Amino acid sequence: MKYQISRRVTLDVSALPYRSDLLEYLEEQKSLGQPVWLATASHHSIATQIADRLEIFDNVPGSSESIKLKGS
Repeated sequence: MKYQISRRVTLDVSALPYRSDLLEYLEEQKSLGQPVWLATASHHSIATQIADRLEIFDNVPGSSESIKLKGS
């Protein structure tokens, strides 16, 4: 279902609300050499759009048509 939604919907990631305090913290951790990941059960294409906009994540695992990253 996530895959089908991601194929049919265009998400404007610039319109999403981002917590500036969290982004500052993540940038600080990255500057200290800590890896910063955006791990999500959302479809990988959406996570990648967000990561591309924010430019702070080292890795972006997300769900795909065959891989579901949501735990039970």
